[in-house]
Amino acid sequence: MKTKFTTYNLRLITMVSVLLVIGYQFLVVNAQTLNPVVITWQANNFYPADFGGRALPSPGTPVTLSAEIIQNNKLLDLSQATFLWYADETLFARGVGLKETTLKINKSPGDYSFVRVAVQINNSSFENSLRIYAQAPTVVIEGNFPNQTIRAGSQTLLRAMPYFFNVSSLADLGFSWLINDKIQNSSQDNQLLLSIGPLQGNSDAAAQISVAVQNIVNALETASNRIILNIR
Repeated sequence: MKTKFTTYNLRLITMVSVLLVIGYQFLVVNAQTLNPVVITWQANNFYPADFGGRALPSPGTPVTLSAEIIQNNKLLDLSQATFLWYADETLFARGVGLKETTLKINKSPGDYSFVRVAVQINNSSFENSLRIYAQAPTVVIEGNFPNQTIRAGSQTLLRAMPYFFNVSSLADLGFSWLINDKIQNSSQDNQLLLSIGPLQGNSDAAAQISVAVQNIVNALETASNRIILNIR
């Protein structure tokens, strides 16, 4: 005679079995669909040496692309493999053993290049793809000003740190500084020594610091930023 308890156990066992089967099928499908082609890329533009993030390409940046195939946890020898590299489905590079190539990202900021590589080796074909987004050049103002505050009667060294310009060094960039909309200098110096005199009366004040950066070779490649520092 079946009891409610027995029926409940049977239902529970059935549900667990179904979940185990589904989970196993999910793992098998994912293992079978794991792509053995690994594509990596690196943007060849300017960023600070201590930058810990990933450099992003700005419009016109050459990007180094590389592809490897991993099977049985080992890298395949691709010296005799035929590589076909596509950007937005247009073939731009082809060759035997061509597992590394370069692509110039001619996209507007926020847009992307769709990169695909097809590899033919030992009568087998593999492929993979990715998107590489373009980022506008940018500049960050750095300095010792906790909570955006500096002291009256002090000096503070400010630095403009540019990112993702298509140059090889700071010497290829021009910097223009303004304090409260007054030009301080216009040179290739990315530093500004901010001197603050004593406050008039007991009221607090503020200083608006702006910097504009321009690629000396390409005048269209620019970036700007500003901060407001409270003076206490």
